[in-house]
Amino acid sequence: MSYLIIAWQYRFSILLVMFLGLLGWHEITIKKHDLGILDQENSLLKEKNEQVQKYAKAVQQQQIEMNKVSADYEKLKADQATKVEYVTRAINKYIDRPVYRNVCIDDDGRLQVNELIKSGQTNKANTE
Repeated sequence: MSYLIIAWQYRFSILLVMFLGLLGWHEITIKKHDLGILDQENSLLKEKNEQVQKYAKAVQQQQIEMNKVSADYEKLKADQATKVEYVTRAINKYIDRPVYRNVCIDDDGRLQVNELIKSGQTNKANTE
């Protein structure tokens, strides 16, 4: 009975201690819940980080392969450009004396044709 009298006298203090205890317990459970969510978020972030790193490595490997292909292409292109340059730099040869093909001209006719070429009178009016 004496406990009941003491409890009745200190009822507000006891209620306050109980309320504070309940509030503390509530805060602890909320923090544990938040920590659990944070742990889940951290694990998700780690997984995403690992995926991003895998993708970055794959992209880096593809970039290296693309650089190799590009270098091969540039080398082939340079080789082809050298061939084209070689062909375009061919030396033209000029013939000093006339060459007659498929025409049967005797020595006198050949001399007359050469004289016409030297004189520059090659039009039809003078040759007829």
